[in-house]
Amino acid sequence: METNITVLSFIIMASMDKDKDFRDSYKWTKINLGLVGAWPNENTSIIKKCQVIINAILMITCVYIPRFVALYFFRKNLNGLVYSASTNLMFIISVFKIAVILYYQDVFVKMFNEISNDWNRSVAAGYYHIIKKYANISRNMSFSTFLMVWSGCTVATVAQKYSNMEIDKKNTPDPRLTIDLVWVSYVPYNVHTSRTIFIIHWILQWYASVIGAIMYGAFDSFCVFLMFHLIGQLKVLQEIIHNINEKKKISENIITKLKYVVKRHQELIRFATILEKCFNKILLIQLISSCLNFTAQGYLLLGGLVKGEMTLSQQIMTILYGLYSLSHFFFLCYSGEVLEQASINIGYAAYETQWYNFKKNEKFLIMFIIQNTLEPLKITTFKYSSLSYYLFFTVLKTSFSYLSVLLAVKYQ
Repeated sequence: METNITVLSFIIMASMDKDKDFRDSYKWTKINLGLVGAWPNENTSIIKKCQVIINAILMITCVYIPRFVALYFFRKNLNGLVYSASTNLMFIISVFKIAVILYYQDVFVKMFNEISNDWNRSVAAGYYHIIKKYANISRNMSFSTFLMVWSGCTVATVAQKYSNMEIDKKNTPDPRLTIDLVWVSYVPYNVHTSRTIFIIHWILQWYASVIGAIMYGAFDSFCVFLMFHLIGQLKVLQEIIHNINEKKKISENIITKLKYVVKRHQELIRFATILEKCFNKILLIQLISSCLNFTAQGYLLLGGLVKGEMTLSQQIMTILYGLYSLSHFFFLCYSGEVLEQASINIGYAAYETQWYNFKKNEKFLIMFIIQNTLEPLKITTFKYSSLSYYLFFTVLKTSFSYLSVLLAVKYQ
């Protein structure tokens, strides 16, 4: 009796550990999106729905519009103009990402429920070692995003306070600009009429800036989480196909197994199609912004180092922002590359079976599997290009080309 209780306790503990691994794969993403109020939830409260909308409005009214209008007033300060325009891109993209989450919220809730069911089914079938590997990759990327967001926000707050790159120290700033907020902004009224009003404005702009930075990275982590779940399920399917020959030796009904593989493969293809539909438009915008951001930050950093005009905090801020933008785009490209390879490997696994010993109807099912892998699963930037290493290095190459042109024009 005691032995049975001990075994049962061990099984329960092992099951809890496996569930914890699943929760850990999206924990940090959920924390970040939860702060914005954008985590897809079936029972989202009215407060949460209002929270995410209010956050989007704050980003637009406290950061994006005041900074966009301010560009006109320091247009002669080229470094400040480039810095302000490039960093302002992040906030408008964050608003677009909030819009995507809200628009596809029901879809994401259904996908998350499906992911949870897939995890439990894979664990029960003995494929925990496979899905855990890709859950850990998702967790590590999510945690990296969490660290980058909060360390970046801390450094940015200090850098903007004491060494704001938007302020031209050689010339007196336009008096219509408010230069002592988090960002140099145009506010159509005097925020210094009282200390309380100024503090409220500063806190609101700082809060909106932090929310924008969080949303920018957390959305990408959420996308990566969904892609790595799909990759894990494709790897499980690949393992099932590899095991078909072994199952045949013990006279298992192979056609039943092949029918399951074909059906499951179709389900995963539909999952990838939904992912593509939800993310392709915003990924195109992020592709363009990543290229522009890397070019702009490189221009500021190299130009500042040559002339010796940048302080240490400004250099750190420029490097961190450039790396933050580029690293998240790399996470997406890496996930897309692994997804494409995982889908191709399904076809290779099917071909490597002893299909020549199968019956005629079993061979047809093998053909269906291979046929479905002729066009690999891809997540694209609105059909322009698929997320891959090639796209990432193309962005780098293009950015360096733009950067060399800008520097040549500047020092001509």
